[in-house]
Formats: sequence, C-alpha cells, structure tokens
Amino acid sequence: MAIECFKNLKYNNFSAEGVGYKCGYNTKATFYNSFKKLTGESPAEYRKKNS
Repeated sequence: MAIECFKNLKYNNFSAEGVGYKCGYNTKATFYNSFKKLTGESPAEYRKKNS
C-alpha cells in the first residue's frame, strides 16, 4: 500500500510524511518503516531515484 500511495502523482507536492497521513498511516514512523520494508529504501531515496 505504501508504494502505490507514494507513486500517486497527486501526492507529489506533499512531504513523505504528508503522503503517509493521506494514505491512512497514523505516524511518520509507521509509514517510513512500512515503505522501507517494502522497497529497501527510504521514501526520500525512492522519490529522488524515481522522479
């Protein structure tokens, strides 16, 4: 779920924390941990690599 949410273009102007909240994660840490577990990289690393 974290990856699909982050890929959604309408969230491009949000911080990674904002994306997490918009996608239903209650805390920044929960989103970051879920995202890193799925991708092996932080949301910032993913965004930089895939933008």
